[in-house]
Amino acid sequence: SYWRNKLLDFPIRSNYLATKPSPQIFTMKFNKLFQKITSYSEKVAVSFSSYVYTAWAIFLSIQKNNRHVAFYITLSGRENIPAKFSDVMGMFINVIPISVMLKQKTEVLRIIKDIHEDCLDSMFHQEIDLMETLMETPEAHQPEISSTIDLQTYPIFIKKENSVFSMEVCNHLFECHDDLLLAVRKQNDDLVLELIYNLNRFGEGFGEYTCKLMGKILEQMLNADITYDAILNRWRNGCESF
Repeated sequence: SYWRNKLLDFPIRSNYLATKPSPQIFTMKFNKLFQKITSYSEKVAVSFSSYVYTAWAIFLSIQKNNRHVAFYITLSGRENIPAKFSDVMGMFINVIPISVMLKQKTEVLRIIKDIHEDCLDSMFHQEIDLMETLMETPEAHQPEISSTIDLQTYPIFIKKENSVFSMEVCNHLFECHDDLLLAVRKQNDDLVLELIYNLNRFGEGFGEYTCKLMGKILEQMLNADITYDAILNRWRNGCESF
């Protein structure tokens, strides 16, 4: 009920079976950007993840031309799995929906902090009882919030260092959701974006366009005074500074 109440305005993805093509993967590295974001996040007392989630929300608002966006964040390879899940097969991939309203003239830093607080609040609702999930979706083989709330949206996955789950998680999310996934990881002090998408749906050049736009958004957000509208207007006007 917690998740349904937060996401009443968003459409449910249709449950159709289709054979998807192999995912297209586009990778782009941004020099020293991980270090810059980490330093800034520590300074303003938010998590690195909340910073990246905000950039994804801004990108989706541009892509969908809508200020109100929702997307899944992923939790995987959790170490402290409750005893009641000990006999369940699977990688325990949990997707948590985040809903963001991007208001006019709102400072991006305020949006980051709101998302950070929302993520902290959702920690108390990240475990769905296995029996509840199975009662609603008998075909489910592992506890996933997406089994009971299946939004029409695009997930983002922040890869942990040395995670053995990374490729399996990305493939699973691509198969289960709407043909587009952003994976984020660090490489020394650099930030690496891996966009995984359906080439037939989004077309040639989409991977490079998206990664470049995400990189610009992430860099623009380092300005503590910048507003959401300022980023949006720079994108619309094709400003050289953007």
